[in-house]
Amino acid sequence: MIYNHKLINDLAWCIASPCLINDSDYRDPHLLADDWFQQQISNNQALLLEQDKAPHLIQAYLSKMPTFKLGIYFENLVAYWFSIHPEYEILHQNLVISSETRTIGEFDLILRETTTQKVIHLEVAVKFFLEISFSDRIHWLGPNLIDSLDTKFDKLINKQIKLSSKKEALATLKNNNIEIDEHWIILKGRLFKKNGFNDNQYSWINIDSFIEIGEDNSKWVILPKTYWLSEINNLHYNFLPTEQYDKKSLNSVLIESLKSSPICIAKTINDIEIKRLFITPNDWEERAINSLT
Repeated sequence: MIYNHKLINDLAWCIASPCLINDSDYRDPHLLADDWFQQQISNNQALLLEQDKAPHLIQAYLSKMPTFKLGIYFENLVAYWFSIHPEYEILHQNLVISSETRTIGEFDLILRETTTQKVIHLEVAVKFFLEISFSDRIHWLGPNLIDSLDTKFDKLINKQIKLSSKKEALATLKNNNIEIDEHWIILKGRLFKKNGFNDNQYSWINIDSFIEIGEDNSKWVILPKTYWLSEINNLHYNFLPTEQYDKKSLNSVLIESLKSSPICIAKTINDIEIKRLFITPNDWEERAINSLT
């Protein structure tokens, strides 16, 4: 369903979009699966429609925690969802766990399910990875080559979700009269296939190859990070702070602005997004492979 306000579309995407990974190699019992999200969105359409009619509510909530970091924006949207959800209440958000000398970690969210009174430790993450083939296997790397799907997943299941087993965390929880019953992970994002321009909705391509693609009647927009979540469904409703380009104009802008990091763009027809790409520098794949060795 398409909503009239960007924030509500982003909120719905946080809940309705599929889990980032469904590969059996990455399954973990704490990772919330697609059927959970589908049930959430199916049972709460009325709630989202109410929010769409009163977008000042989510604007006011997010204005208390202004950020340009996509991960924090995503986390705050998920927190807002549980704050308005009739079946949950938020006990703590970003509860920091420290020793005398250092910060050990923090709980993203601690929730209570109102019907069962279960207390839930919830970790949330959103990630966007590009496909690299190396050493006879597929790797998924972040655009800035700082992280990968493997390292993020390992951190989630072997560190973040196990925080409550630390003695310092147990002491903090006890001081707050909290006993955790379940541990959940929400992991969302997108995987961008290599050179899949003609075959995939989400793909990446280097700048020289992109320039060679012929022109058509479509328009293109450059997406700032806080526009990487929901798809563009109406440029007016999305309040996109950038202009539309034809292909020739976009080529010129990309040549001028592309530095070491990829740029995320969307192809639109009649103001509706039909394809999303990362445009990489020509040496990005070589640097990506070097990061794996």
